[in-house]
Formats: sequence, structure tokens, C-alpha cells
Amino acid sequence: MTVLKRLQSLTTLDAEMLSGTAWMTMSYGIKLSLQLVSFVLLARTLGPESFGIYMAILSFAVLLEPFFDLGAYNLVVRDITKHGNSARAVGDSVALSLLVLPVGVLVLYLGYVFLFPTQLLISVVEVGLSQFIGGRAVSIALGVNIAHGTISRNAVLEIVNGAIRLLVVVLLIVSEGDLTTWIHLQLAGNCLMAVLVFVWLQLNFGLGVSGIAGIRERFTDGVHFAIGNAARNLNTELDKVMIYEFSSVAGTGIYAAAARFAVLSCVPVNALLSTVYRHFFIEGEKGYAFSRRYARSLIPMTAGYGAFASLALWVGADLIIFLLGDGYVESGEALRLLAFFPFIQSVTLPYADALTGAGLQNIRSRGMILTMIINLTLNLALIPVFGWHGAIFATLISQSTLMLFVVFYARRYL
Repeated sequence: MTVLKRLQSLTTLDAEMLSGTAWMTMSYGIKLSLQLVSFVLLARTLGPESFGIYMAILSFAVLLEPFFDLGAYNLVVRDITKHGNSARAVGDSVALSLLVLPVGVLVLYLGYVFLFPTQLLISVVEVGLSQFIGGRAVSIALGVNIAHGTISRNAVLEIVNGAIRLLVVVLLIVSEGDLTTWIHLQLAGNCLMAVLVFVWLQLNFGLGVSGIAGIRERFTDGVHFAIGNAARNLNTELDKVMIYEFSSVAGTGIYAAAARFAVLSCVPVNALLSTVYRHFFIEGEKGYAFSRRYARSLIPMTAGYGAFASLALWVGADLIIFLLGDGYVESGEALRLLAFFPFIQSVTLPYADALTGAGLQNIRSRGMILTMIINLTLNLALIPVFGWHGAIFATLISQSTLMLFVVFYARRYL
């Protein structure tokens, strides 16, 4: 078959996936570059100890974020895909966030009291608000564009978000600021991003609220996503808080730096899955067998990349020392141990999205809760003895468990 005939034989879905993935790969590539530069500059500027303190507080905020976010991205995609009312989907998400924000601030205060009493209260609250406000705004906008198939807009959004973050890091360096300065600047940058996003949403879609009944229904649905996402975040973030509490501040910085590189290596897989995310819901309308089959069709691409990324991390792990400085010598060893993480994620995520698309988010949440329990148990046992080494083993074992759950155990729901 000639190249021309192959192109002509592409279905609308295939063409959309290729086009969307091209846009998202480009934007994620630029975003990845901006994030990498920002991360390297920030880690070098703060040093292992201050960077470790910041990452511990940030990880605590990320643990709380799902209960503020309440599945905003997923529910916006679902509601617009099914009902087409963008204004109401966005308005309900914003209204629900405003209602739960005071509770989030209260929990941040409790975190300060019990976990970070030696740090400034305002710093803990600012990091949390920065994560809540900036993360919520961006996730809603990303969801709207995914639901409408306007992937190019998400490309612009990701680039602007990355550019603002790089700008505030540069301001930190120019001002010769410390950790407190960075926290102030980050909050300002995320608030700026939130304002830009909501102005854009208002101009393009408007904001509508479906009333108390609609908010209550969204809260109920959002809790399922919150539980699953909280379990996921516990698996990826709790270890940093525990290293801070039970091991050392410097160890937190060393581990967090390596983990950040491992997460960044998963960006291309996230780009692909973000592009096609709404199709999990379209296929899921026919049943779980269809959304699972769609996930299986993506595995050659995602797992192929995951294997490549894992090999690249293993071979190039010591480059992290060159990038971050001599204070992060042990991060090279940590990154090499984490090298299998991208492959595990590349297999897990498509099958997990298949469950969500078929309305089986509760099953996905069960898998995440099981993973969380295993991760928490192993971290409690290993971190006090082995420090960040224990956190890595706990992460790999628990994430492998989730992969087995969504690939094999979830088949019983076919």
C-alpha cells in the first residue's frame, strides 16, 4: 500500500489523534524544556536543604489538592462530551472549588501545626493556595479544550504556564532571594495564571451554575475522583513528607530531585493520553470492553516509549549531578533506581483511563487505594531505616501493584 493510500485510509479518530498528539507533543516538548530549566535553576539556587523543605511542603499540598479539585478535569471532559454545556460545566467546577476552599485552608493550618511547626505558617498556606488556585484553573481549561477537541489551545496554555514559572524562577535568582521569597513569587505567578485562564474561559464560554442540586451532584461524583486522585498522590508525594519527618531534609531534596526527573520523563505519554482522553468516554459509552480495547490499541506506543525512557534514565542518571551541582551527588543513584518508573506508568495509565471512560472510576479508585495502603505500609517500614532508598523501593513495588490491578484484575468487569 502506498503512503498516499495509507493516509487516505486513516479514520477521523486516527487523524485527530495524530494531529492532536503532534500539537500536544510540541507543547509538552516546550513545556518540558521550560520545566526542566526552571527545575534545574530552582534546585541549584535553593540547594538540597531548602529545596527539600519546599518539596516536603509542596508534596503535602499536592496530597490535599484532590479534595479541592474534586475531579475538575475529568468531570469537565465528561459533562461537555455528554451534554455540550461548557458554561455550566466550568461554572459548577468553579463554584464547588470556592465552597471547599475554606476547608482546604483549615487543613493547611493543621498540617503546619503537626508537620511543619519549624516553618513559617504563611509559607505553608501560600504553597497550598498556589497549588489549589493555579492547579484548579489550569485543569479546568485543559479539560474544556480536550472535550472540544481544540488541542492547539492546550498547547498554548501549557507553554504560557511554563513560561510564567520560568519567569518567577528568574526573578528569584535576580533578587537573590531565599526559600520564603520563592514561595511568595510562586503564589503570585500561579494567581496570574489563574486570572488569565478565567478571563479566557469567561470570554469564550461564559460561566453558568446549575444550582444547588447540580453542585451537590457534582460534589458526589467529584468525591470518587478525589479518592482515586488522593490515593494516586499519596503514592507519589507522601514519601517526600515522610523522608522530611523520619529521615533528613537533605534526603528529601535528593530524592525529590531524582523523582522530578522520573516524572518529567513521562510527559510524552501524558501528552498522548491527554489528546485522546475524551475518546475513552466515547468508547466507554458502549461498555468497558470497548474502552479497554481502545486502551490496548495505545499500548504499543506508550509502552514502547516507556521502555526507551527507562533505558535512557538508567544510562544517563549521572547527568543529574552535572545539571544540579555537587550537592545532589546521591540523586544520580536515586534516579537510576527510579528508572523503571516510566515503563510502569506507560502501561498503567491507558488501562486506568479505560476504567474512568467506562464509568468505573470507583474500580480505579479501589486499585489506587490498595496501592496507597501498600505504599504507606512500606514507607513506614523502610524510610526510618533506609531513608530515600526505602522510598524508592516502596514506590516501585506499589506502582507495579497498580499496573497489575488495572491490566489483569480489572478484566473481571468486562
